[in-house]
Amino acid sequence: LYLDGSGVKQDRAKAAEAFEMAATHDKPAALFNLALLHLEGKVRPRDMARVLDLFRRAAERGNAEAQYGLAQLYMNGEGVPQDDELATEWLGKAARAGHVAAMVEYAIRLFNGKGIEADAIAAAQWFRRAADAGNPIAQNRYARLLAAGRGVPPDPVEAAKWHLVAARSGAKDDWLDRFVSDLSEVQRQQATAAAERWPAGG
Repeated sequence: LYLDGSGVKQDRAKAAEAFEMAATHDKPAALFNLALLHLEGKVRPRDMARVLDLFRRAAERGNAEAQYGLAQLYMNGEGVPQDDELATEWLGKAARAGHVAAMVEYAIRLFNGKGIEADAIAAAQWFRRAADAGNPIAQNRYARLLAAGRGVPPDPVEAAKWHLVAARSGAKDDWLDRFVSDLSEVQRQQATAAAERWPAGG
């Protein structure tokens, strides 16, 4: 409440004190939020060792946001040595916990074999999950996989559907525009109808 100014005057210092108290009891959300305040460096000193410790403690207790944050630290080498394997490992944990942005980044790493053995089939599955959750980047990537038949059987109509859904959210793609324009009129109509039904129509 103090952090957001919800029902009380916003006071980030008081929020930090409350997070500190809850963190002593290893409350994952408190550990994560306290880490963010140390990362920001305003009401708590910027301290990457403390950020790492708090993220790790929250992540190990199943907090998906902290798992994603820890992955970012390893990905960028911020406060820790850069480590693709650990970054991918924590992205995978966050993805399995339902973190949509982590699903997308994990899928990209699976597809490219970065920090993990390349697996186009698993990558496609994660792109599909994130696409179903409404992420336009995942919708675009999944459309490309369907168009090319990589990790999934080729499906031109489904590819066009996901491209149209992604484009509605601003994810433009000239290559997929050309792909769709080369489809038959019947295929384009089927894809358009399916895109208009999404998400209700799957």
